Amino acid sequence: MPHLAYPRGELTVSIGGYVVSAKGSVQDAYLKKMTDDQTVVRINLTNGKEVRGKIKQFDAFTVVVAVKNLEVLVYKSAIAAIGPAAANDAP
Repeated sequence: MPHLAYPRGELTVSIGGYVVSAKGSVQDAYLKKMTDDQTVVRINLTNGKEVRGKIKQFDAFTVVVAVKNLEVLVYKSAIAAIGPAAANDAP
């Protein structure tokens, strides 16, 4: 579970031993960390399906994920959970 701190309105999140600071939400800090590190993620959707790939970019409503040679636009409202994929789950 990430460790959270809020010094002077700035969000600091410790994820897997790495500390990410960002103004904004836990969600933004987490997605930025995954994007910057080019971590392969597994996104569980609300319909039970999964998307595996690297996050290319995100905004308030969507996440763009590189899956093999395609970029997939996923609406955040369709995401149930997101996290790093296991080493053998590479896309």
